[in-house]
Amino acid sequence: MDSQSTLHGCGHRLTLTAILLAVFGGSVVSSQRPSAAQPSITEYSLPSAGALPFALLAGRDGKIWFTEGGVAKIGSITMNGVLTEYPVLSRESRPQGIAIDRRGNVWFTEYTANKIGKITMAGVVTEYAVPRPNSGPSGITLGPDGNLWFTEEIAGKIGRISPEGHFSEFSLRPGDAAPHSITAGPDGNIWFAGGDGHDIGKMTVSGVLTEYAVSGTPSGIAVGPDRNLWFTEYFENKIGRITTSGALIEHPIPTANCRPIAIVRGPKNSMWFTEGEGFKIGQITMTGRFAESRVPYGPQGIAVGPDGNLWFAEKNADRIGKLIVAPAHRR
Repeated sequence: MDSQSTLHGCGHRLTLTAILLAVFGGSVVSSQRPSAAQPSITEYSLPSAGALPFALLAGRDGKIWFTEGGVAKIGSITMNGVLTEYPVLSRESRPQGIAIDRRGNVWFTEYTANKIGKITMAGVVTEYAVPRPNSGPSGITLGPDGNLWFTEEIAGKIGRISPEGHFSEFSLRPGDAAPHSITAGPDGNIWFAGGDGHDIGKMTVSGVLTEYAVSGTPSGIAVGPDRNLWFTEYFENKIGRITTSGALIEHPIPTANCRPIAIVRGPKNSMWFTEGEGFKIGQITMTGRFAESRVPYGPQGIAVGPDGNLWFAEKNADRIGKLIVAPAHRR
């Protein structure tokens, strides 16, 4: 499918989350499988069928936490593969993004329930309704001010929720703004990828907005070891880098039509990213050199574990995968 027909077909604008749900959220697992030799990978099957794991993040408790959009649960996995699941209060809520606050609580967005959820280390779940109806909360991050900041992909806004559950909202450019992922920048600002708005945005904690136009369709965004913002371009098959002053450079990914999704700062002074339709975990150095590792199924979210390895969601396989890149003594 091409970006023009997907984003604007039939006169309707689809958000990037809706596209990812359409492409990767169905019950049919693609038959395409890698033919090259496998890297060192361990996979863990989730207890719930149809879990559709999506976003991952390392918690303060030494576990990887992740959202399960298909069954409305939040999961955790230890470095030894012990899995635990916690049901979300709202059914059919499609949990998406995930973040950890300063106290170690896990926060997550509920895309279809229009809520922000919180789960304590003891497993107590609380939900807060987003003030704007049908806003499509998607990405979420801990801000430098101690609040949780999130994208409202359908409403085209950036939201903020305090640890006590108080909301604020900030408008973006009218029209096609559809912010998808979000992260705290090295400059004390909030940065976000604009989805089909073709923007990378920067917002101060007081709500002052700056937007930088890019040619592609930004999806994931993360801070690199060089203190720049690195992002994936889903349809254009590129990894972009933007400085905090707005200077932009783009790097074409070697694998064609791989649909890069999530990105994270990882080991080896590199950024690591998932290739949803390339069946690979990609690595890019600060000088733009690529390496790629094949994985069994199309990966979605990605995180670095306390063990130094890359953990990722295999959404259509209902598994959490681990790409072993750390020396044995670290595991």
